[in-house]
Amino acid sequence: AEQVGYVNHTARLVQMGSANSSRGNVGVRIQGVDPAADTLVFDIHNKIVEGEYLPEFRRVPKAFIGLALAEELKLEVGSTFTLKFQGVNGGFVEVRCKVGGLFRTVSSAFDKMNVFLPKDFMANNMGIASDEAHEIVYKTTTKEAAIDWANGLKQVTEGVEVESWKEVSPEL
Repeated sequence: AEQVGYVNHTARLVQMGSANSSRGNVGVRIQGVDPAADTLVFDIHNKIVEGEYLPEFRRVPKAFIGLALAEELKLEVGSTFTLKFQGVNGGFVEVRCKVGGLFRTVSSAFDKMNVFLPKDFMANNMGIASDEAHEIVYKTTTKEAAIDWANGLKQVTEGVEVESWKEVSPEL
């Protein structure tokens, strides 16, 4: 049944890891997203300062990173850097990326902490199927609808953590 307030949803991979350049390394939250589907629930693609939001690539993926992270690691669009995160077997995976685009939000802490990669590429490097996910993000028409949705999902899901924006990021 169609529920009131639903706009769209998307699946993501989320791993804590590190972003490394010759200038150092920073602990980051790496999010593997489906570029087209993610734009329907999250507006980070509208916060571009320079470059592009997750463009197509041949061998080296183009990551979408925050301006604060780029400044910390002395990176610019086109720079190469390394992301390190855990694979499904527990070992660490290191992938070489290029900066495809830079974003800036109202929170420099968010900008320094979050890196976006194409989900298929991340799944492949983690050693999991591309249809697997760590989180499913829903967009609703209102803040109230989001809380109603979260409460509704809590009733019908077992062994899954369900949180509204209020629990995840009350500052937003």
